[in-house]
Amino acid sequence: MKKVILFSFVSTFCFGLALLYMDGNMPKEESDHWAYDDDLSKEDNARSLQEFLSKIEIKKPEYPNPMLPPWKQFPKFHRASMGWRMGGGEGYLTDFMEWFRALPEQEQTAYMKKEPEPKEWQEDGIYPGFYKMTLQSKYSK
Repeated sequence: MKKVILFSFVSTFCFGLALLYMDGNMPKEESDHWAYDDDLSKEDNARSLQEFLSKIEIKKPEYPNPMLPPWKQFPKFHRASMGWRMGGGEGYLTDFMEWFRALPEQEQTAYMKKEPEPKEWQEDGIYPGFYKMTLQSKYSK
C-alpha cells in the first residue's frame, strides 16, 4: 500500500513540475479524437466538435441485395434477445429495417412472401409481427 501511495505522489509531483516548467500549457496536437478545450467558449467548443464530427466517415458494412432477414443472419438470437440492442445484431437490424423500408411496396410484399416471419417473430398479442413493426415504426419514412 505504501508503494502505491508513494508512486502516486511521485508521479503527481513530477506531472506538477512538468506543468510548471511548461507554464501550465499542455501541448495541443492533432489527433484522431476530440476533447473539450477549457480555453474556448461553449460555442467555440460546439463548433470545434461539429467540425471534427463532419470529418468522420461512417461506413456501413456491405450487405448482399436482398439482405437476409434478421432471423437468418443471426439464427441464435431470440426475437427479444439483447443481441438486437447491443453488438452486431443491433447494427444489422437497424440497417435491415432501413433497407426494407426503402423498397417499393410491391417488393416489400414479395420479400415478405419469400421470407416469411418464423413463428416466434409473428404477432403474438404482446409484440406486433416483425414486418408490421418495421413498417409502422415511428422511425419509418
